[in-house]
Amino acid sequence: QATPDDVHAILSQAGKVTSVNILKEMNGRSKGCAIVQFVSAAAATRAINTLGDTELHGRLIWLREDREPDAYVGPTPGSRVFVGNLSWQTSWQSLKD
Repeated sequence: QATPDDVHAILSQAGKVTSVNILKEMNGRSKGCAIVQFVSAAAATRAINTLGDTELHGRLIWLREDREPDAYVGPTPGSRVFVGNLSWQTSWQSLKD
């Protein structure tokens, strides 16, 4: 299971993370992915280009630009990143912290 420090250390390598939202099933279990908001589109692009296939507790995470513009209105277009293949036990708090 990823700890908040583990995930933050990986994502912050690309730039300042301003928010994290772990997507959940109706029963509260993580779907194994998250939406991460960076302070800028440049930081989000840097994360996508440099942190894809980064190993986190034996799982390779993958990143892409978030494609759901209606889900969140952020300060900078293109500054949100979809993070996939997270541990099922990852909580939104563990990524945010």
